[in-house]
Order: sequence, then C-alpha cells, then structure tokens
Amino acid sequence: MESEAVKALLQIGFTRPQIKTTDSNHSSYGEQRDNLKDKSCHSISFPMKLMNMINWYENNEEENSIKPPIRWLSDGHGFVIKDPAALKHHALPRFFKTAKYESFVRKLYRWGFKRLNAENGDNIYRAQNFHRDWPNLCLSLRV
Repeated sequence: MESEAVKALLQIGFTRPQIKTTDSNHSSYGEQRDNLKDKSCHSISFPMKLMNMINWYENNEEENSIKPPIRWLSDGHGFVIKDPAALKHHALPRFFKTAKYESFVRKLYRWGFKRLNAENGDNIYRAQNFHRDWPNLCLSLRV
C-alpha cells in the first residue's frame, strides 16, 4: 500500500528508483546508485531525492526488518537521522552520487534545512517547504 506522499510524487512525474541490471555486453552497476530521473530525463532535485530516500526506508522497514537510519518526524515537518554511520554506508550510495556524510549535511544547509538537537542526541532537520504529506511543496525549495 502506497502512502499519500508516494502517490503525490508519482503524480508530479517522479519515478521510483530503479536498480541497473547486468547485461552480457555491459558491466553491472549493481546496487551502487539508483537511476533517479524524472520523465523529462532531468535529474531530480536534492529535496526530492531526500524525500524518496526517507519514504523508501519508512515503507520498507516492516517488510525487510531493517532499522532505518533516517525517519520522518511524527508530525511530518522534518526528519531525524538515527544512525549516521548506516546512512553513510547504506542509504547515501543508493540514492545520491556521493556517500560522504559531511557533504550530505552541507547540502542540507545549502537547501535551507535547519538542524535542531533532540534531547537524546539525534539530529533533526527541518525546512520550511519540506513535509512528508505535501511532497509537491519541496519543488519550491531552492539552493
């Protein structure tokens, strides 16, 4: 069952990640990075990739028994990074060109995200137009 956020992403032309497969004439890219392109073959924005990554972990948590390194806040107005090491080694290479956590954090700031410190030490990030239930709003985010 797809969430409302995923349905909205699909309505605005966002495609699900696809894993490149092996071909007898070409080498495999494996699961290093998904092919994230919109219907017009332009790369999608960082906030859209980020939203896709968070939604993927939220949607696959129960069926794959994985502990997501990144999750939406309960109100949907931001996200929390629960495990930076797992994010760096597993999530970032799958959804982004770089697997450097520091570069990922710099990009968050560049796109207008603000960091809040939780009492338990988790890193919480929010941006004005970045919300789980309204994915079309993140199209208004600019560098």
